[in-house]
Amino acid sequence: MVVSITERSINDQLTHLLRMGTISPELVIVQELNEQTDEFEFKVLDSSDDIEFDGKGNPYSATIAVEIKPKISINDSGKTVTFMLEFTGGYAWFWKGTGPKAKLVKYDATGWQYAVAINMDFKQLKKDNLENNVKVPDFVEEQLTQFMSNMFDVNHLFMNFQSADLMRFDPDKTNAGDAKDVGVEQLVTFMNFYLKWLTKTGNPFILGYSITQNDKTAVPDEAKVPDSIKPVGTTYTMYRDNLHPHLSTLNFTLVTKGGYKTIRRSPDNFDTNWITPEDQCDAKMIYAASRFSEEFILKPLFEKLRDETHDKLKGALTLVAKRSYDQAKKVLPQGYRFEVADQNLDTDIYKNSYDVEIINEPGATHYKVKGSIIVYKKKTKDMFFCEAEASARALTEWEATFTVMVEKDAQGQPTLAFKQKCEVKRFENTKDKNNCAKAWDAIGEILSTLSSVFDLVGLNLSSLVNEIFKTNTPGIGDIRVALSNMDNSFNNAIMLPAGGVFFFKNPVADTAGNMAMSLTYKADSEVKVATQKFQQKRQLLQSKRRVNLALMGTVLQPEISE
Repeated sequence: MVVSITERSINDQLTHLLRMGTISPELVIVQELNEQTDEFEFKVLDSSDDIEFDGKGNPYSATIAVEIKPKISINDSGKTVTFMLEFTGGYAWFWKGTGPKAKLVKYDATGWQYAVAINMDFKQLKKDNLENNVKVPDFVEEQLTQFMSNMFDVNHLFMNFQSADLMRFDPDKTNAGDAKDVGVEQLVTFMNFYLKWLTKTGNPFILGYSITQNDKTAVPDEAKVPDSIKPVGTTYTMYRDNLHPHLSTLNFTLVTKGGYKTIRRSPDNFDTNWITPEDQCDAKMIYAASRFSEEFILKPLFEKLRDETHDKLKGALTLVAKRSYDQAKKVLPQGYRFEVADQNLDTDIYKNSYDVEIINEPGATHYKVKGSIIVYKKKTKDMFFCEAEASARALTEWEATFTVMVEKDAQGQPTLAFKQKCEVKRFENTKDKNNCAKAWDAIGEILSTLSSVFDLVGLNLSSLVNEIFKTNTPGIGDIRVALSNMDNSFNNAIMLPAGGVFFFKNPVADTAGNMAMSLTYKADSEVKVATQKFQQKRQLLQSKRRVNLALMGTVLQPEISE
């Protein structure tokens, strides 16, 4: 399974965290001289009110007091991301010159930006992590804690600010405006301290949570899915889209209990983007053909058709060993061919094959099947004066369509549904005997028995196929139940930093049967509530300040009270 999330969606999440105050929108850092060590140290202040100014309205030491807007850029495919802090308002006071002649110069920091390539990391998230190492919205913490209480394994993907590569900033994306190169040099030093400080005080720059199941996981019945799509391990990779940079993707790659079971190595970089501009979505969930189309539709169809037909014919024909699914499968340009049986003996012929073509329409994927079954039995007997020969032959041609589509449930939310139809398009049953066989007393009974078996295979094929998916979905039974729980499959597998849920809108399968679900994101109502509370609190604090920094997107001259 792959959950592919666009760079644009990740940046929207960072904006949510900023507006809720999970990421502090104000950054105030001062550089102070430690008189005991005679070395400069950095300190993060709670607000601009904590800055000490001289009588001329200047701080006593180098200072950054700005509004920030964080974002990421996926510049390369692989395991790193470029993290950027844009200054949307505020000021910086940096030293200019050296020695006794050095002086602090004030700069308007609006439009400045710091950028650095960050190594990403996955770590197990525990309850003490939520209290000490990471900073998350309260309602997200409640959801994560609930997952942990039900014995889910929760991991977080975060930017590793402890990496030694922090000093390897991106000079092309870093700028300090009028402060130029000297300002960039000091900006890098300030930011290096700030990012490492976040590691100690609570890192809010988390890009997502992976939620996987283990043998102790407690899952309610309404959320159960088959082992084929039950995530039990996660890693990730980035994809850089050079044509559409905003659609570059963070890809959570998951193994399932019915698939690889454990993460064996890092995934290869993808050759193409899972998401195109035409998709108009925030993310995609992609299921490998082996875990979705084959597990849910192709294998149950093959096994039921093979076993039921074989059982009905085995008393009438001499049959060779049954073929396995993999032995019978052949890949076609538009789908698959299954040679269920291809027995061509002189007296016993049994040919059973069908083609599957996968066709997409808006909101639905169709598996169109066309098949035929040919059965032939010949009997001979030496009648002394001649050889009696009698035979029976049956031909069945059938068609079926199995459709995975989006419907609205009782609450008006999109859910996956399944429908099917099957019909016998042609059935021929013929009997033949030579003149010698007319003297064979048992020939009538033999032909009648053969014909009844062949009739049973042909005439009951529709009901046989229509019953398959009510009982054959592994671990669930009815495929309709499995599909209706699919939203739980991805919403209980990946959680974004600001919470919320994904809704799918368009299942699309490629010719191999890999199934992709376009996902749209909807923020939790708690995001709006938390945002309103934080903004109200922030406005109140700003109204009482002696030194007012910029409001978001504007710049105000600091006012110094006497």
